[in-house]
Amino acid sequence: MESINGKSGAANLAMLYSLVVLVVKIAIIFVSGGLSVVSDSIDAMSDIVLLVLLKRIIQKSTEPVDSEHPYGKGKYESLGAIIQFVVVTVIYAIIVYSAIGAIATGSAGGVGNGAVAAATFVGFAASNILFGTYLRRKGARLDSEAIKIQGLGYSMDGLRSLLVLAATVLSIAGAPLADPIFAICISAFVILMTLRSCRGALDNLVERNPLAPEELIMIYDEVPHVIPDIMAVTSVRVKKVGDVVFITMDILMDEAVSLKVAHEKMEQIEGLIRTLFPDRQIEFSIHPHP
Repeated sequence: MESINGKSGAANLAMLYSLVVLVVKIAIIFVSGGLSVVSDSIDAMSDIVLLVLLKRIIQKSTEPVDSEHPYGKGKYESLGAIIQFVVVTVIYAIIVYSAIGAIATGSAGGVGNGAVAAATFVGFAASNILFGTYLRRKGARLDSEAIKIQGLGYSMDGLRSLLVLAATVLSIAGAPLADPIFAICISAFVILMTLRSCRGALDNLVERNPLAPEELIMIYDEVPHVIPDIMAVTSVRVKKVGDVVFITMDILMDEAVSLKVAHEKMEQIEGLIRTLFPDRQIEFSIHPHP
C-alpha cells in the first residue's frame, strides 16, 4: 500500500509541476515565438498527456491478482513506458519536419524578446533538473520504471532548456538559423534519451531474466551448500512483473525426508534467497524432486 500511495503521490506532484511549467511556457511562446521555444513547450504539453497515462497505469498495475493475471498486472507499467516513447517520438518527428522546412525555405525568423525568454529558460533548466532528480530517486525507491522514466524526462527537459537558452542567445546575436537547428538537436536528443530509458521496460515486457548470471550461480551454489538435505538445484526460472520478482525452482531432495520437513526446507530456501537479495520483493514456486 505504501508503494501504491508513493507512486500515486509522485504522479500527482509531477502533474501539478507540469501544469505550472506549461502555463509559463505558453506565455513565452507568445513573447518569443521561436521554434526551439515551441518545441520545448510542446514537450511540456506531452508531459501532461503522459502523466494522465502514468496515473492510469499505476492504478491498473496495482490491481490484485485474478484468474486471468496470475502474476498480477505489473507489466502495465512497462507497457506505459513504451507508449511514452512512441508518443514522444511522433511529437518530435513533427517538430523536426517543421524545423527542416524552415531551414529549407529560409523562413526561420529567430527568437523575439530574447532577453525575457533567456532568463525564463535559465529558471526552467534549474527547476527541471532538480525535480527530475527527485523523481528518479523516488522511482528507484519504489521500483517503478514509469516514474523513473518520467524523472529522466524532466532532467532531459532541464538540459534541453539550456539548449533553448543557447539558441535564444545566438538568435539575439544575429543567427536566426540557430533556432531551427537547435530545435532539431533538441528533438533528436529527447528521442534518443527516451529510447534509452525504455530499455528496462522492454526487458520486462520480453521477460528478460532480472537476475545477473552471477546472481543465478549464487542461488545454485548457496542453496545446497547452506541447507541440509538439499542435494542440488536443478533449474531456476525468473521473471519480473511490476515490482515483484517471481522465482520458480526445481530442487533435488533426499527421498527419505518427510512432507513436513520438505515444507520446512522450502521455507528455509525462501528465507535464504531473500537474505541474498534483500532489496527485491520475491515470490516463490519451489518444486522438490526425490
